[in-house]
Amino acid sequence: MRIPGIDVKVIPSLVVLTGLTFSFLAAIVPYHGSAYRLLPVAMAAGFTTYAVYGVLAAIWASSIVRNVGLGVLGTHVLGVVLLRTFVGGGLRDALLAVLPAALTLGLLALSPRALRASTLTARDSD
Repeated sequence: MRIPGIDVKVIPSLVVLTGLTFSFLAAIVPYHGSAYRLLPVAMAAGFTTYAVYGVLAAIWASSIVRNVGLGVLGTHVLGVVLLRTFVGGGLRDALLAVLPAALTLGLLALSPRALRASTLTARDSD
């Protein structure tokens, strides 16, 4: 489905920017009730997820990419909200890194299909 007046790359770009911002904010956790600390592994895992998605969006321009990006972002937000609500302590800190790593693995499973689609498009344009 094509939305009139919106370029194909706008939604994936917004997903990447929103995801990077959310990954940073999700990696900031309360520390002893009066301070906050940054979890660098959780932040890096989140950044990696949206970097992989950005590459997929660049080579595979399709509505599928838009839907996958919105699904990844929604899953990431929902997972972080549930982790922050129901899990505490060190387990929460570890799972905040595992969640985006699992999402990255899911995106990497799509990369052969994206590469195949991009090579077909390149052959068609010649």
